[in-house]
Amino acid sequence: MYALVLTAQQPVWTDHYNGGLLVGNFSLGTSNFGGGTFEMPIPTGSTIRRATLYGIEVGGNVAPTLVRLNGVDHTFSAATTMTAFSYIAPPYGSVVLHALDLTAMIDPAVSDYVIVVPPSEATHNRFVDFTLVVAYERAQDDEVWTDLFWCDANSAPTETYTVVTTAPMRTTQGVAFATMASYCNVGLQDCENVSVNGTPLGTFGGNDFNAVSSFGTSASMKYSGEEFIGLGDDVEDLAIDGADVLTDIASLVVNGAHSFNVTYTHCPSSSPDDNLMNLMLVAYSAEPCAYTVDLGADTTLCPDASITLDATIPHATYTWQDGSTGPSLVVTEPGTYHVSVNLPQCDPIRDTIQVDFTARPASDLGPDQTICLGEEAMLYVPPTDGATYQWDDGEVGPARDVSEPGIYGLTVTIGSCTFSDEVEVLVDSCLLQVELPNIFSPNGDGANAEFSPISLRGVSRMRITVYNRWGQVVFTSTDPGFRWNGRNASGSELPDGTYFWVLNFEATNGPVEERSLNGTLTLVR
Repeated sequence: MYALVLTAQQPVWTDHYNGGLLVGNFSLGTSNFGGGTFEMPIPTGSTIRRATLYGIEVGGNVAPTLVRLNGVDHTFSAATTMTAFSYIAPPYGSVVLHALDLTAMIDPAVSDYVIVVPPSEATHNRFVDFTLVVAYERAQDDEVWTDLFWCDANSAPTETYTVVTTAPMRTTQGVAFATMASYCNVGLQDCENVSVNGTPLGTFGGNDFNAVSSFGTSASMKYSGEEFIGLGDDVEDLAIDGADVLTDIASLVVNGAHSFNVTYTHCPSSSPDDNLMNLMLVAYSAEPCAYTVDLGADTTLCPDASITLDATIPHATYTWQDGSTGPSLVVTEPGTYHVSVNLPQCDPIRDTIQVDFTARPASDLGPDQTICLGEEAMLYVPPTDGATYQWDDGEVGPARDVSEPGIYGLTVTIGSCTFSDEVEVLVDSCLLQVELPNIFSPNGDGANAEFSPISLRGVSRMRITVYNRWGQVVFTSTDPGFRWNGRNASGSELPDGTYFWVLNFEATNGPVEERSLNGTLTLVR
């Protein structure tokens, strides 16, 4: 037996407000056209908070489909598709939810609604089910909570859903549950057994009292804090009988519960077809003191990451460990975080979470570097216990020798955290290159003020010596980055004129032997 269990179905709409909810559902079933009526008794003095006409498209919408509600034409088409809400149901193909916003068009003074899909649209229509949901507000009414869900799997012998409500349900005032479905008809030997939390409610199939054929309206209801009533021949009890798919499940859930299980079992089991159980609606009053707050399990984050702790509960106030009072807190530092959530006339609700951060391992490969042809460079990061090291070319480990030019990338992983760096290695022939200036001007203007190398490549174990025209040594250095400011060893300025330099060195490539270069240098102040 196939069973689908979801943490929650796809929520189509949820809200809470002072007022009530009206639902009217009409199914064309296997017909391509038809009509029916349902009641919308909106109390005097109410304002329309939200009104939506939902349409269920089965098998692919060939063309825009006209639906007439109380004489006003509306069109379902690709533009009305709720793209997040669809599934594939063999043998019917795709099943898609559409929606039209009719909030501005609903008149609170009108209580009877007639829905018609005209015969002229028969060749185009692929819509089999229509549901009008109207939420109205009235200041003197109690608060009502509404959750509308899309059943995102179907056409299986058994489907089990875990319906998770937005707020904890208060069972003392009734919990309305309704299924908006298509095709169910005992005359076609096609029905659905329904149970909540393991308790059978009855068999869903058959036409309603005002159906124009073997299908019609069902799940027509009104709910407010004071009452839950079925409209037409729909009855708000624990039994499902024929087209009656309204159920007061208050006796089947624990006061303050956030969820309940719903199971649809196809009947008869030998039938190749299956009904389309499309929308589930729950309307209820909330039990405020049954709320819980869960900041999540203790966690360890990667460096520079953050986590948002959410304690949101309607109508609550909040106190966090740092004194902040918002419903959520963004954490960027390690520590113990706790919140106290306060609701009127309820004990504080508290929760605590420990947030740690992974220590950042060394992952910096340093600056780009150049090596001589035939040499190797070591690429290295200090190792960290528990970390793994993966190079882009498949090498592993925190250190490696390279002799080829290229960009070398390293990824360091510790726990669930990754850190990356890369370094470019260039390879040079490192042939001898000596270039020294032939003039300098240490006159204090800062320009060309020192005698220093323009380029010294391929040179090691060097000594530069500068002589005056009488052969006296005026400057000497073994530093490849030498600088001479035109003064003698005692710091006195030397006169303008021509000086001579001799560079003794060993080449980095080639035979190990001392070599010598010389040239002239003009000092101008």
